[in-house]
Amino acid sequence: MTNHDDWRQRYEGGDNAALPQCLNHCMTFNVPIPEWAATAFCAAYDKIHQYEVKSWDDVLGRALAKRKRLATEQRNVKIWVPLFREIVRRHRSGAATSKELFSEVGRKFGVSGTIASDIYYAIPEDIKEFEEAEMDMDEEIETSGKI
Repeated sequence: MTNHDDWRQRYEGGDNAALPQCLNHCMTFNVPIPEWAATAFCAAYDKIHQYEVKSWDDVLGRALAKRKRLATEQRNVKIWVPLFREIVRRHRSGAATSKELFSEVGRKFGVSGTIASDIYYAIPEDIKEFEEAEMDMDEEIETSGKI
């Protein structure tokens, strides 16, 4: 399933935040915006423009989901890439993906092993693949001496 399919299913299932996530992805990576997303955004804009809703949150979702803490989300956004890469590096070096690995890496980033595991497993598979490809390219550049 592509990101677009996932975002569409989430949006149609009531997760309004999936729409701006999809639009951001398309604009960031210069990918055509799917017709469903363009139509949904126009409908959301019309609701705002015609005062059918009080706020963009009503049509695009809240920036911070209910029951989420801002400080926790800020921390997780800040550490997810280096935490993920550290886990992958250690796994590639022979470490098992285990509680011990998550505890060791979590300690390095100031979080528990459970939190490290939660962050790692919350990363979508396509993003994991992208990050691993980035790591491979970085390693190639480093070993070839080209910077």
